[in-house]
Amino acid sequence: FVEPGNKLPAHETSGERGIINFQQMTNTTISITAFDYAGNSDNIKIIPQIDTFPLKNYTPNTGIEVDFKTKKTIDFGKVKLDFNTETFFDTVWVSLNETKASESAASPFYEILPAFTPVFKKFTISVSCPEIQTELQKKLVLCWFNGDNKPQSRGGEYNNEWIIAQVNQFGKYALMLDTLAPQIKALNFSK
Repeated sequence: FVEPGNKLPAHETSGERGIINFQQMTNTTISITAFDYAGNSDNIKIIPQIDTFPLKNYTPNTGIEVDFKTKKTIDFGKVKLDFNTETFFDTVWVSLNETKASESAASPFYEILPAFTPVFKKFTISVSCPEIQTELQKKLVLCWFNGDNKPQSRGGEYNNEWIIAQVNQFGKYALMLDTLAPQIKALNFSK
């Protein structure tokens, strides 16, 4: 499916806005050829299979509406989201779920939904800092948690009791303390 804000030129000329209906195709092979600057090429052939997979229980029209053509700020209290124009390919409905985080997190988990929404341009997320010692405030970082629930730093800067970061995906976030010094470890060196 091609969303209204998608600017890829191939979708404008396909007639179906980039949608390929495999249910109408039988015994079809898709061939993709890639060329580099020097004229070298490689080809792959794909035989499409129709599989259906269930999406999470998500109703697309719940939450706060964000039109992809306009700027929008959403204030959830402890979390603020700032979207510029064309952050998304289409209008989305944004919601936030707060749940208790693990002991290693300095804040609750904030799950920004819908997690599977494609983001075209980065947006700003601001998370209120928990009560913490002044010297540790600058060590707070915003982390995004992958499907295995492992944190991945998204950075952020401390500003007046908020951690503010530019991110490019929805999903589960929390603040964590980065208090470990980096380690340098030599590899493949003999003593």
